[in-house]
Amino acid sequence: MDDNVIGKNIKYYCDLYNEKPAALATATRIQKSHISEFIKGDRLPSFDKLEMIANHFRVSVDDLTESPIEFDLK
Repeated sequence: MDDNVIGKNIKYYCDLYNEKPAALATATRIQKSHISEFIKGDRLPSFDKLEMIANHFRVSVDDLTESPIEFDLK
């Protein structure tokens, strides 16, 4: 089982929309270091931060918390 589902999904949406984590941090007013920690799996976002990120990408919180998206965007 993957322990970093949320981080991988946040990275997926950043890649999908060609948005750097720093830009996501600015848009959501979440500290850049926190976004980086979410993506790396070093920290879990609180529900309100998940909502901010989900709203930014126009997806549901479930889209961020459920099984990682399996697309390769290299």
